[in-house]
Amino acid sequence: MLNPIFNENEISEKYLESIGFKKAVRKRMVLNLDDYTYNEISTKYETGNPRDISSEIYADAEYDAFRYSSDAFLFSSIRQDRIESVNSLFNGEYGKILYDASLIIKTREG
Repeated sequence: MLNPIFNENEISEKYLESIGFKKAVRKRMVLNLDDYTYNEISTKYETGNPRDISSEIYADAEYDAFRYSSDAFLFSSIRQDRIESVNSLFNGEYGKILYDASLIIKTREG
């Protein structure tokens, strides 16, 4: 039933609403590369490649970033499950990561 929900199948949506379920709205971020202008990142942040971060740190940061958002349900409350999901992601189980086009941004300590 997940696909009809996310694809807004009207029958599934109406039925689920009628039995008390609420609809979570997901936003999509899109960037038109023709309109993009690079701006230097503030010195209070540091950047790196996803290859340079442990799956544990990535899983914790990802969970913290989404824990109070409408997408929080996508992340397990069990840390080890989140780490295993990130390992699967980094191991290519969901598709190839384009490391040359990927960037990790984190706050500088200190």
